[in-house]
Amino acid sequence: MADNGDFFTQGELLFKIHNQVQEKLQDQDNSFFEGLLLWEGENPNNPDVPLYFVMQGS
Repeated sequence: MADNGDFFTQGELLFKIHNQVQEKLQDQDNSFFEGLLLWEGENPNNPDVPLYFVMQGS
């Protein structure tokens, strides 16, 4: 959920993604954020909300 209830700023979105994945990635070597990938299929949980995947590399 965006802090303003309407939309995310770029910084806010990256900060929220970081907070969600940091525990899962903290023990991995050479994991870098490489961007977001928009899934072209339908989001099964919320059809009106776009679904993105976090791309990471080493």
